[in-house]
Amino acid sequence: MGKIMTNAERAVYEWLVKSYDPSDILWNYKGSPDFILSDGRTIEVKRSFFGAIYFTSKEWESLNDKTEIFIVDGEKILSIPFSEVKKFYYQKKPVLCGGKKYAIRVGAKTERLIISCSGETKKAFLRFASNYKSQEEALRELMVKAGVLSEEKIYLF
Repeated sequence: MGKIMTNAERAVYEWLVKSYDPSDILWNYKGSPDFILSDGRTIEVKRSFFGAIYFTSKEWESLNDKTEIFIVDGEKILSIPFSEVKKFYYQKKPVLCGGKKYAIRVGAKTERLIISCSGETKKAFLRFASNYKSQEEALRELMVKAGVLSEEKIYLF
């Protein structure tokens, strides 16, 4: 049994089917890159998390310079060659794509936290979070306001 397409992968797939026949799009659910197209293009999908894009060490090593990195940032899908991403990473600079800077993280791990709360608290948080790009961004903002997280650590490149 294969994995399930992430929301970011699904958004890119739906974007691709506007230009390609579905039979010309191979979803590589077992590794990287995420999509291999019949014309030879290869695409790795990344979702923006607080102005950063994350690669596992295995992904980083398996991608070639011609692979296109598609960054899903809210409703936008941006494209940049992996060769450019690598160049900026080794220069220790954020990559500029679509007029926005993205930090590049390789081998960084993300954590999952499950919080139990009342339905009323959940509804209130979801209303608050609707003003942000993601629920994580909203939670981090609350933590900054509460004084338990330093703002400069959030957006540090």
